[in-house]
Formats: sequence, structure tokens, C-alpha cells
Amino acid sequence: MAKFSDLKVMVLDDEPFITSILFDMLDDLGVQTKEKYHSVEEANTSLENFAPNVVLSDIDMPDTDGFQFIKKARVEHPHINQAAIVFLTGHSDPAFIKKAKALGVAGYLLKPVKYDRLRANLTRVHNALTASGRL
Repeated sequence: MAKFSDLKVMVLDDEPFITSILFDMLDDLGVQTKEKYHSVEEANTSLENFAPNVVLSDIDMPDTDGFQFIKKARVEHPHINQAAIVFLTGHSDPAFIKKAKALGVAGYLLKPVKYDRLRANLTRVHNALTASGRL
């Protein structure tokens, strides 16, 4: 199993309950550097000082959607282009999946996020980041 202690994870979801559960799972998986945000504005501001190599982002948020957040962050904070993006969503609609793939995201997790699915996604992302020299 991959060691996740070298990951720097940003969690963005407008529901504090979801970020709390994800943080508990990330703790259990050994992720030491992580930050959570409940709005796109908070997340954008944090990117001035925080360079995550994994972003777990909700798609449906009140202030904007995850797609727009990633597009804007890639322009305003180019270091985010080195991060693996994993979308969190309650949608399994193929149109969402197609849109996410077109944006070049590393994956998506259906809500409610299951521990084994999170671990599998982080393992895949960790391996890809390591192989590409981004970790």
C-alpha cells in the first residue's frame, strides 16, 4: 500500500460534515498535511500560500461549481496544474464524468465517499504523482 504521508491534500466541500469525515479518513490513511475549505473563495485565497499535490473538490457548491474553481485556480495559481484533482459528487451522470475527463481530472468519488474508494483513488494518484516526478 502507498504511504500517503508525503501528500498535501486540499479538501473543498461546502458541507462541514463531509470535510470532517474526509479529514478523519485522511488521518487514518496517514495524510499529515491537509487543509479544508467550505467555499471556493477560501480555497482560492489559500492557494496563495498552500501548494497541494491532491485536491479533493466537491462539484456542486453554492458560490460556484468545482469545474469553475479548477479552471480559475489553474490560471491564477499555476502550481495547481501539478496537483491531481479528484472530484467529489453525488452525480454518476455520464455528462459530469465526461466534463471532468475533459478538464483532465485524476478521478472522481461518489458521495457518500467510502473509505476503500478513497484509499484506492489516493493510491492511484500517489503512484501517478510519483511516476511523473511531481511527488
